[in-house]
Amino acid sequence: KQTSKDSDIVDVEWNDIIDFLHKYPNIKRVGILGKKAYKDFIKKYPDIKTELPYIEVESLPSTSGSNGAQWGGKPIDRSRTGWIKYKEFIGSKCK
Repeated sequence: KQTSKDSDIVDVEWNDIIDFLHKYPNIKRVGILGKKAYKDFIKKYPDIKTELPYIEVESLPSTSGSNGAQWGGKPIDRSRTGWIKYKEFIGSKCK
C-alpha cells in the first residue's frame, strides 16, 4: 500500500473468516467496510450464503478519510448517512 487510500491496497492477505464463523456460531451479521472491500469479500467467499445461511453480510460505508461526506465534520453529525447505516447495522440507539 503506497498511500492511505483503500484503492491502493495490493496483495491482500485473507483471514479464514469461514472457519472463524463456524467456531463462533452466535455471530449472525458481518459488516464489510466499503464497497470495494465488500465486492472483494463476496468474490473471495462466493458460497458464504449457502455455507453459512444464518449469516447476514452487509456492505457498510467506508470509514476512510476520503469518504468524509458520509460522516460530516466536527462536531460529529450523526444525522449523516454513514452514522445512520452503522446505527441500523448494530441496532443501537446512538444519540
